[in-house]
Amino acid sequence: MSSVGVRESAGLALRADALNSLHSLAEALRISDEFPDRQAGLRLRLGLVSAFSPRPMRAWDVRGSPMELHFSADGENLAVKLRAARPRLFRIKTAELEKGPALFTGDAPITGVHFSSNGRWALELMDRPPFARIWDLVADAAKPLPVGGPCGPAGAFSQDGLRAASGGKTIRLWNTVDGREVGAPIELEDTCEWLGFSPNGERLLSIQSSRRAFLWDLATGRAVGDSIPANRFGSYFQPVFSRDGAWILLTDQDQGRLIEAESFGFKGNLSHPGVLFSGVFSPDGSAIATACFRGSARLWDAQTLDPLQPQLNHENGARCVAFSPDGQVLATGGFDYQVRLWRRSDRRQIGPALPHAALVTALVFSPDGRWLATASAGGLVRIWDLGAAPQTLVARGVLDVPLVYSADRLAFAASETSNTWRFYRLNSNRVEAGVSIPVSSRAVIAWDRVNEKVAAAAPNDAIRLWEVRTGRELAHFSVKGAVRALEFGPDQTRLAACGEPAWLEIISIAVEKKTVFPTQTNDSFSAIAWSPDGRRVVTGGLGRVQVWDVVSNSAVRNPVQKPGQVNGLQFSLDGRSVVAAFTDEEIEPRAAILIDADTGQLMPPHMEHGDGVREAVFSPSGRIIVTVGEDNTARLWDAATRLSAGPALRHEAMVRCAAFAPGGRYLATGGNDHTLRFWEVATGELLGPPILFGAPVTSVRFTPDGATVVVGVLDGSVWNVECRPDPRPLSTINRVALLATAHKLDAAGGLVRATPDVLEREFSAVASESPESVQPVSDAAPWHKNQAAMAEMSANWFAAVFHLERLRQANPEDTEIRDRLSLARKNLDDKTTIVSPRQDK
Repeated sequence: MSSVGVRESAGLALRADALNSLHSLAEALRISDEFPDRQAGLRLRLGLVSAFSPRPMRAWDVRGSPMELHFSADGENLAVKLRAARPRLFRIKTAELEKGPALFTGDAPITGVHFSSNGRWALELMDRPPFARIWDLVADAAKPLPVGGPCGPAGAFSQDGLRAASGGKTIRLWNTVDGREVGAPIELEDTCEWLGFSPNGERLLSIQSSRRAFLWDLATGRAVGDSIPANRFGSYFQPVFSRDGAWILLTDQDQGRLIEAESFGFKGNLSHPGVLFSGVFSPDGSAIATACFRGSARLWDAQTLDPLQPQLNHENGARCVAFSPDGQVLATGGFDYQVRLWRRSDRRQIGPALPHAALVTALVFSPDGRWLATASAGGLVRIWDLGAAPQTLVARGVLDVPLVYSADRLAFAASETSNTWRFYRLNSNRVEAGVSIPVSSRAVIAWDRVNEKVAAAAPNDAIRLWEVRTGRELAHFSVKGAVRALEFGPDQTRLAACGEPAWLEIISIAVEKKTVFPTQTNDSFSAIAWSPDGRRVVTGGLGRVQVWDVVSNSAVRNPVQKPGQVNGLQFSLDGRSVVAAFTDEEIEPRAAILIDADTGQLMPPHMEHGDGVREAVFSPSGRIIVTVGEDNTARLWDAATRLSAGPALRHEAMVRCAAFAPGGRYLATGGNDHTLRFWEVATGELLGPPILFGAPVTSVRFTPDGATVVVGVLDGSVWNVECRPDPRPLSTINRVALLATAHKLDAAGGLVRATPDVLEREFSAVASESPESVQPVSDAAPWHKNQAAMAEMSANWFAAVFHLERLRQANPEDTEIRDRLSLARKNLDDKTTIVSPRQDK
C-alpha cells in the first residue's frame, strides 16, 4: 500500500500537480511507520513538494460567493466582493475576519460594491436610502452620497482613489474624501451597468443596458467618438484599460475587442473557442492575457495581436487571470478547480497547480508580488506565499559558462566577468565568496583535490597555478598548444593537460617537470580524466578515446574509435573502466560507451540515446551510470551489463547535466527546459515538482551531506537549492495537505472536498501546532534581491525596476541598490516603445 501512494505521488509530480501528492505521501508515511529507511525517502519527497510549492498561509470562509479580490496598498488587508452578500475585509497578518463591526452594516440590499485599487476606499450602492456610501476602510467610517435615488450596480474609483463614479440613468462623480459631487452629471438615454476610469482619470468608460460602450471625456462631459457594441457575458468580464491608458479591452462573447482609447475606434480581435471570461494587460502593456470557457488561458502579443504559444492549459477552460506586479508571472484560475502559475517569458508552468475545492472565481497578487489571493465558488478565500521556496541566488557571472566544482563538492569556481573567475566555498551549506583571479571566462579550470590550488589556462595561453585562499599566482607552465582540458592527479603533485593539435602532457608541479606523451593524430583532445590510483589517464576528442599508461608513458593498445565528439570522461570508483559520452548531430545511434581501463578495449553494449549524449556519470557505488542526452532524457544503466536500469527520466528539452546525491539513492538533472528535477534512482520516479529557473540549467552538484544542491544556470546565475526531508509530525503534514489541496481523506481513504469551515478550523490547528507552516516570511528583502537579479540578467528592466525600487525603499542608503536602480530605469526608458496593434483586422 505504501508503494502505491509513492507511485501516485510521482505521477502527480510529472503532471505538475505535486501538491495533490501530499495526501498519498502522508498516507504512505503512516503505513511505513515501522520502516525507518523507507520513511527517509518519503520525508524527502514531502520536503521537496512542500519546499518548492507556494505555501498556504491563510484560509477564510467568507460565507458567500466571492467575485473580486482587492489588496490594500500595504498588502496587509484584503477586501472581498461577494455575489448577493455584503463584502468582507480581512487583516492578513493577524487573521482577523473584519476590521470593524460596523463595516457595510444596514438593512438596505446592496446592488453593487466597488473598491479603490489601493484598497483604502469602498463605494457601496443600494436600492434604498441612503442609496450610496463611500467607506474609508482605514477609519471604518462611511459618508453617504447625495445621489437622490438608486444608481444600480455601476461604480468605479479613479486610479489614485480620490474620485468615485456612480451609475444608473445618470453618471455622477464624487470626491472620495469629503463626498462632494465633482463636475456636472452625465445624463444617459438608458441605464449604466458598468463604469471604469482611464488610468489618468481624464476619461470614463461606461457600458449601458443597451449593450453599447461609451467613452466620456470628463473635462467636457461629452462622448469620445461613436459607441461600440459590448456584448458582455453577464457580469463576469470586466473591461480593462492598458496601464498607459492607450488601449481598452472589451468583449463580444467569444472575442476580445481591442479599442484605441484616443479615438475610441476598433483595432482588432482576440478570437477564442468559447466565452471570454477575463482579460488583462501586462503591466508594461506589451502583452494581453485572457481566460476562456471551453478553451485555455492565452497570452497575446499586444502589438501584433498574435497568440503566443504554448497556451496556458486548464481542463474545461479558464475563468480568471492576473499578472504579477512586475509582469513576470501570470496566474490563471480554472473550471478544473485549480490555480496555475506561469512564467510569462516562455509560458512554462512554475511549480505545481494549487488545488481548490470548487471553481476558481477570482485571484489577485499582493502589491509586492509575494502573495497570491485566490477565491473559489464554495466561499473559500486563501492566501499563498510565493516567495518561500528555498532557492538562494549566491553569485552572478558570465552567460553560458558552466561552474567548475571541486572534487569534494565543498567549493566551486564561477566566471564573474569576461576576464575574472571567483572562488566560492561552502560552509555549513552557506556559500562564502572568496578571491578572484584575472583569467578569461573561456579558460579551462581545474581544482586540486583539497581545494588549495586551481589551475587555469586561457585559450592559447600558458597554464597558470593559483592559490585559492589568497588568489596569488604560484607558477605558470608553457605547453605545446591550446589547452582544452585539465585535471589534477589523485596525489595532487601532478597535473594532466591536453588540447589541440592533439597533445598530452603531465606536469610534475613541485619540480616543474613535464612528461610529453607520443600522440600521433592531428585531431584535438577535449576531455581528460585520471584513474583513482594515478596509473592511467584517458583522453577524448573527435572520434576517439585513448587510455594512457602514466608509468610507461605510452598508449594502452589502440584508441577506441567512434564517430562523434567526446563530451565527458569518468573513471569508475575502482579504476577498472572508463565511461565516455559521445554526441554528433549526424551520427546514429548516439551513445555512451564503457572502456576497459587495463586493456583499452570497448565493453559492449553501448548505452544508447535517441540523440547525442551530453554527460555520463558513475553513481557513488559505481553500480549505476546515468547518461543525459539531447533526446530530452536522462537514462540509468547497470554498469556491469550496460543494460537499462529503469525508465527514461524525461525533461521537456535537452538534458545537460546530472549529479548523484551522496549514497546514490537520489539524482538531480538539469536541462534546456530551464528545470532542475529530483529523481529516485531505484524507481526512476520524480520526487517533487520541477524547479524552474530563468535559463537552461548547465551544472549541478550536491553538497557532501546531500542537503543542498549548487546549480549553475546559463544566464550566469548560481543558486543554492535546499532539498531537506520534512521533519514535521504526521498530524501536521496531514493538516497542511488538507490546507494545500482543499481536500481531506474519508474513512475509506478516498479524497473528498473539504468545506470552508473545515479548512478554516484546520488552519487554526496548524497555526497553533506549527506556526512556521502557515505564517508569512516577514522579511521579503531576500526574495526581492533574487527577483531583481534574475530580471537584470534576463534584461527584463520593468521587473528589475519594480524589485529594486522596493529594495531602495527598505534601504535608502544602499548605494549599490541606487546605482542598479538608476541603470535599470535608464535601460527601461531606452527600451520603451509605443504599442501599436496591427491595422489589418
